[in-house]
Amino acid sequence: MVDRYLDRGRMYILINDGKVRSECVITYEVNRTIEIKNLATYPVDQGKGYAKKLINYIYFGKI
Repeated sequence: MVDRYLDRGRMYILINDGKVRSECVITYEVNRTIEIKNLATYPVDQGKGYAKKLINYIYFGKI
């Protein structure tokens, strides 16, 4: 499924202590809209704010 939009989107990966913690794939749509196509965090890392930090970085450019 990810292959269907990855070529027209961008993937972001949050790495902490040398390990991938969370990932997000976005696409740029019409009217300057950004759409989140995929957002995932490893189960052991869920609830620690990694996805929130990743989205803040994508949207605001800072963590």
